[in-house]
Amino acid sequence: MTVHQLYTIQHVQSTKNGKNITYRVQAITTENKSIPLVRNLDTAQQAQFIERKIENYFGIENQAVEGEYKGGMEQPKRWFW
Repeated sequence: MTVHQLYTIQHVQSTKNGKNITYRVQAITTENKSIPLVRNLDTAQQAQFIERKIENYFGIENQAVEGEYKGGMEQPKRWFW
């Protein structure tokens, strides 16, 4: 398996008390499969930082991915009641 691209997604989970929002770093393989690398991050900033570090380490050029989280880096974890 070879990683072609990395991206961040926002994961929204419904709970008894509302919604829980976390962030994930996903990888797209050369076989065009999306696999999770890191889950349950509290902020988009954490996920995007990890995404950039891995891309830089492996020399992967950042490209837009359909469905990726495009919000600002400062997005906090939110709870809705």
